[in-house]
This record gives sequence, structure tokens and C-alpha cells, in this order.
Amino acid sequence: MAEFAWEGNSKEIYDKLISGSPKPFQEMTRKKANETLVAKVGDGGKVTPELLVEVVKEITPKQALRLNLAYRKKRKPANVLSFRYGPHYGEILVCPEVIRHDAKMQGNSYKYQMTWMILHGMLHLGGLHHEKSHGAELKSGKIEREVLTRAIF
Repeated sequence: MAEFAWEGNSKEIYDKLISGSPKPFQEMTRKKANETLVAKVGDGGKVTPELLVEVVKEITPKQALRLNLAYRKKRKPANVLSFRYGPHYGEILVCPEVIRHDAKMQGNSYKYQMTWMILHGMLHLGGLHHEKSHGAELKSGKIEREVLTRAIF
């Protein structure tokens, strides 16, 4: 396991990120977080709280189904799920197989659909929940369209 120089409360945030991840995925979260940190700062590098804001992880359809059932009571694999563990960190779980299927069904490229789902997850982490009201649904849809229209694919 890599060693890091933890600055400020970054170690505390990291520990909460791992322990806040759904129990079956805590080891996967730790592994992915460490890989991401090594890629960003190197072994022995300084880790700041800002590096731990969001983690995007890929999950399988089986994991997406299990989590969607547990947290949303829906009996189908989710394309994207967002978990906010505190004011400075959260994670976005994406299921590439479901997103690839959705892209095909909606006539979008995979890259476009994946970008859309990560953006969608980011909006949820930012506190915008389209399922709470019609107004929130309109607002999130407008933001997604504006950002995706500006993106180049």
C-alpha cells in the first residue's frame, strides 16, 4: 500500500470516504482511492482535502442492481448512483454496461451518455435532486442540456 503525506484533515476525510462506502465495496473503494491518489501525487506525495472531493468508480450490473435495490428500492441495475458522505467528499458509481445499453436505446454515443451520467451524479452530489419536485427536475434537465450542448464529442 502506498504511503502519503496527509495535509490538514485529508486523512480524516479519506477514512470517512472508505468507511462511508457501502460495506461490500469498502475494499474496492480503498484500492481505487489509493490508485487515484498515487496517480495524482505519487507514492509519498502530499494529499490535500481538495483531492478527495469526488471519486468516480465503475461497478458491475450485479453491483448496480444490489445497490439500487438497497438504496432506491428499484429492481433494476442503476446507470449511475451518487453517495454524499459529507460536505467535502462523495462518490459517483457508474455502470458502464447499463450506460452503454441506455446510449444505444436513446441514440447517443457511449461517450456522450457516460458524460451525461457523471454530470447527473455531480448534480446530485451538489444537492440538486430531480425526483423531489417538478421544478428541481426542470432545473437539473436545463443544466444538463446546457453543459452537454457545450461539450464537444
